[in-house]
Amino acid sequence: MRRNLGLSLLIGALLTLTGCPRYDAVRRMSTEQLRVQAELGKNTQAYFAAIDKLLDQQVLVADYRLDRITQEQVWTLDDQLGVALAAEPDATKHAALIDKNSKAVAAASADTQAKKQQIAAHVKIIKDKHQEIVQAYAEMYKSQQELDRYIQLKKVDEVIAEQVMGALKVNQEKITGALDAAAKASNAITALLPPK
Repeated sequence: MRRNLGLSLLIGALLTLTGCPRYDAVRRMSTEQLRVQAELGKNTQAYFAAIDKLLDQQVLVADYRLDRITQEQVWTLDDQLGVALAAEPDATKHAALIDKNSKAVAAASADTQAKKQQIAAHVKIIKDKHQEIVQAYAEMYKSQQELDRYIQLKKVDEVIAEQVMGALKVNQEKITGALDAAAKASNAITALLPPK
């Protein structure tokens, strides 16, 4: 009997010391997790704001680069026109050569403008996806706040936990989808730019 009592005390002590954390510890962990998530949310928002500013600067650089390439194409076309006009003694054919050059210049300019518009559209997609990520993270944070509230009140049950977990999963999927879309838009921008 005494042996069983000692064994029971030992098992009880082990379960107490190595079992689930005490409720106070769980409450402190939940509060700390919520604090960390709030800080991470602020940092994520600041990060995307900085990336969006960087994107704006990169658009300016891309526009400049595309304009520069177009200008070089125009100079080449103009040089070719000058050579062709000098080589053509028949003045009646000069108008056709000038018209051909004008169309080539217009096509190069139109192509550049189309690329600039596509880049701007893709940058808008990236910025919109950044906002979706920030919003989804905010929703995840609200779910975590709700869970923390129940933990602090010691009223967590399976239904509440399932609802919170469902909200977290939906927002996680939103974030993953937004990141994928932003990456695709970024790759599309890279494809629009000529190689260095």
